Amino acid sequence: MGAHELFLWVSAPQVTGTLGTPQVFCGEQQIQLEPANMGLSAMGLSAPPYKLPAPWSVQWYFKLSGEVLDCFAGASHLRIVTQAGDEDPQRFNAEGPAALSGLGDFAKRVRT
Repeated sequence: MGAHELFLWVSAPQVTGTLGTPQVFCGEQQIQLEPANMGLSAMGLSAPPYKLPAPWSVQWYFKLSGEVLDCFAGASHLRIVTQAGDEDPQRFNAEGPAALSGLGDFAKRVRT
């Protein structure tokens, strides 16, 4: 059996200036994520996993530990905060069962 790694894909609109690395929160806890400083092929991908939501979006890839995935799967809300330079931070929230319902199923599937 081969080993596999999990990665987190994050995308956000880049409206004004270059965005810094996003802050990701599981509930109220800020998650420390390690950037996946590798090409798509090293992650086992031949193409980006998702289409960018808008042409002016930027995307990041992070290594995803099982502990962080478990936190995401059990969270009642997730938040991503991005900021360009001295601009006001932009917050993106996912809350409630409708927005987060697939995370628990995904975590179970990759654990088996």
